[in-house]
Amino acid sequence: MTSKFTEDARGLIIGAIRAGRPLEHALDGTGVARSTFHSWMRRGGWDSERAAASDYARFREDVEDARALREEEGLSQRDLISLLETAARRGSVQAMKLLLERPWEQQPSGREKPASPFDALEEGDELARRRGKKT
Repeated sequence: MTSKFTEDARGLIIGAIRAGRPLEHALDGTGVARSTFHSWMRRGGWDSERAAASDYARFREDVEDARALREEEGLSQRDLISLLETAARRGSVQAMKLLLERPWEQQPSGREKPASPFDALEEGDELARRRGKKT
């Protein structure tokens, strides 16, 4: 049995995490199970000199750095669309509507094009408008 802890697999996973992909998507195509990934992360966290110098420790550090970098950058338009897709799969009608209309990609007549899905979400929030009318 060959090890899946190859340099290529580690590079693909770290690159996908750095790009903001969810862990399930980062593992796609690598043949690495979620439980295996977490096992690698645990091995890299052992508090010993031997573990600190291991490939597992370097992998864990690279994963944590990639995650920290993503947190500092905030959500991109691609991130938001991914979140909207997840919400739509879970039954959010508003998320479905935004994904179908994609108002941030179109120029509505007589209106300024929203810069991002965030702006489109605010524009399309009928419930918020209704609440604003109540006094």
